Amino acid sequence: MNFLRRMAYVKGSNRSLPTQGGWTFNCILAWRTNGEPSPMHVLTFSISDLRVGVAITDVVEAVRAVAITPLPGAPKVVEGLIDFRGAIAPVFDLRLRLLGSHADITPDHRLIMARSSNRLVALHVDVVNELVDLGLEAIQPAESQTATMAHIAGVAALPDGLLLIHDLTTFLSAAERDTLDAAVAQ
Repeated sequence: MNFLRRMAYVKGSNRSLPTQGGWTFNCILAWRTNGEPSPMHVLTFSISDLRVGVAITDVVEAVRAVAITPLPGAPKVVEGLIDFRGAIAPVFDLRLRLLGSHADITPDHRLIMARSSNRLVALHVDVVNELVDLGLEAIQPAESQTATMAHIAGVAALPDGLLLIHDLTTFLSAAERDTLDAAVAQ
């Protein structure tokens, strides 16, 4: 599916629906007739040369980048806050967490609006690529030997390279979650 066509992908069907300014995903889990889960649907995106994906069930929408309001006292991996249709969402700096460097947001960047536990969050990415279906057998567990890999749920080998599957629930440590909550409450 070509995301440049600005279409919504409705899981469980072969149809797409036009949207207004972004991509909206209707997350319906599909099950095979024999009772086994369908392949994992993953939205892929790029951060520099790194290709990463998140489960589509966590994704709300992918939108153009907007100005980020700095949040004093927030963890370093939180760039700040945005207003997403009346809801305040922290912006996670995936580049800093995964690559150790920061890049200022530009109009060409995208924000992937997602749900992490009970919180709406924005993931600052360079490019939203495509939606892929991965068989569960294609996903290998990530070895948590480095701090970077602790945030990766698995690795999938695709015909054109590796895809790191990001685990949103582990993006912030417990201490970082508490620090973010305290900064937002001020």
